Amino acid sequence: MPPQATAVSRPGALDGSDGEGAGLSKIDRAVAIWGAIGVVFWIVYAIGNGEIVAFAIYYPLWLGIVGTIVWRRREALARRLQSWSAPPWVRFVVLGFGAVLAEEIFAALANHLPEGFSLPVLLLRIVQFWALNIFAFFGFVVGWWLLTRYVEFSRREVFYLAGIWGLYAEKIIYTLVPMPAFFFFKAGPTILTYGLIIVPALLSQPMAEGRRRVHRLLKYPGAYLCLLLLSLPAILVLFFLRETWPGAFPPPSMVPR
Repeated sequence: MPPQATAVSRPGALDGSDGEGAGLSKIDRAVAIWGAIGVVFWIVYAIGNGEIVAFAIYYPLWLGIVGTIVWRRREALARRLQSWSAPPWVRFVVLGFGAVLAEEIFAALANHLPEGFSLPVLLLRIVQFWALNIFAFFGFVVGWWLLTRYVEFSRREVFYLAGIWGLYAEKIIYTLVPMPAFFFFKAGPTILTYGLIIVPALLSQPMAEGRRRVHRLLKYPGAYLCLLLLSLPAILVLFFLRETWPGAFPPPSMVPR
């Protein structure tokens, strides 16, 4: 039986509701420029030092290629994803973890190339990064499904909240004071990276009215508390597994414990 026709929300860019504010806001442009400066810096840094730097490989692939495709095709993606006949929670979770697995292919490649390319080792690294990040992103994906299911968020809000969460998850926030230059060149691309990961799941859901409205002063800290609480059990399991079967996960030199 063909899927029944459903109402499909226009995705706009990072629009607040359905179809409004389809262009880039000043904040969007500023963050995009910040991210682009960071990407260019890591490329120049790698060339200038004559070495393979993972950031210089990863960001152009994930943000430059995947991000550009998603941005340009966002309306077509939204139509296709929202017409998928699976239950909304299945769409969100499958696309959330699917984006994580896709992103980790590029992360594994970027971290592997400095080792010297070997196809068997690359495939091993991909599986290792998948194993790590299924646990690491569990609270992120499930948390955003629950939050957007019961609380009113715009796509723009989720994009940037997810991106800022990435600064904590990647421990970049802790470099702000001791290494401000590193923070500047790493934070922009990281915000865009984590925002992009959640975009396919967001596009699969009409941002419908009727969810509970919560003031930002409560909503934003509450969102991070939810992500943290849902992440903790999976992170504890991951910690135990990395100690017990370290070969199943990326080496600590690539992803510190």
